[in-house]
Amino acid sequence: MRLRPSGNSGLLVSHIDAFEEYQKQQAWTWEHQALVRARAIVGHIELNKRFNKVRNQVICLPREAAQLKMDVKQMRDKMRSQLEHTDQNIIDLKQCVGGLVDVEFITQYLTLCYACKLENYKGAVRDFPANSIQLLKELKLLENFDNIELTIGNLEQLIKSYSHYLNEINLSSILTQPSKLNQDLLSTERNQVKTIWKGVFG
Repeated sequence: MRLRPSGNSGLLVSHIDAFEEYQKQQAWTWEHQALVRARAIVGHIELNKRFNKVRNQVICLPREAAQLKMDVKQMRDKMRSQLEHTDQNIIDLKQCVGGLVDVEFITQYLTLCYACKLENYKGAVRDFPANSIQLLKELKLLENFDNIELTIGNLEQLIKSYSHYLNEINLSSILTQPSKLNQDLLSTERNQVKTIWKGVFG
């Protein structure tokens, strides 16, 4: 409830017109990041279509890359400081440096930065709103990534690492165990994601 527009003082339910105006005029970058994963799951079919249309328009807005990069990095730093529970013996595979959420933030940054430049990518945003792997695959269609150090090989590595992370986290969930693992587990993948993160965000 606290994440709704205007926080605790905001309305619990907004009209779709108010939602569109807020997203296009007032929303913070992290709220647009959330839209990358958002999807309509229940409700009137026409309202769902309108939501998806607004969502796609917002995600595909042109953005200033330097400001976007700073916003995403600051939010990730804040999130990690509040949620990560890694220590010298175990890692929090979701929140650790080079972990699952880092891959998601890289994907969200690239989506918000490049969705307006690649027509096929807009289709991926529309059809796979919560699927980081599909979005990363679509990004491989881009020929260059402007002023960031990112290659097709990096995207393939992110897909591979993300898949491994999900497998481990899902297995832990099935076994009703926390997603905190031995420091050595997936260390190669985590180091590779760290390197890619540095290439993207500096």
